[in-house]
Amino acid sequence: MSGSLEERKALLVTPPRANGVTGNVAALTVAALTPAFLDLSTLSKGPVPSVVSSTTVSQEGSVGAFLTVQADGADLYLVFGPTQASVTTTAAPVLLTVGTNTSGVYGEVLGTALKVPTGTSLRVLIQNSQDRFMGFVGGGAGTMRLYQSSPGMV
Repeated sequence: MSGSLEERKALLVTPPRANGVTGNVAALTVAALTPAFLDLSTLSKGPVPSVVSSTTVSQEGSVGAFLTVQADGADLYLVFGPTQASVTTTAAPVLLTVGTNTSGVYGEVLGTALKVPTGTSLRVLIQNSQDRFMGFVGGGAGTMRLYQSSPGMV
């Protein structure tokens, strides 16, 4: 298999696994309009198969792997960051927050988040040193389901 490590991970989609196994499904209740956060280093801990060799490596939760996030029963709004502070308090995701457009230049606003419509899923690469924490808020009451959908770091 040729290509970069990220390309190989993107092509390899691992199935949701049973509890207690790396890649298991986590399901969290999401409260309407109540921001919360998750430390992704606490998910799916343990050795995982390497994409480039037959060895196993230890990883810090789902950091360094693809993560599939599914919105069940309510829209989800997500933002990722390197620290808890980068996804909470004034930086927590807010449903109606939008940036500005001044003369064609986008102006960032804290709280802007990506929407995952209910009944859909999003697969994202959780990058080392950038995406350890995920801030989320529901557009209504629902469930967020997530699992590590690729092997982790090498």
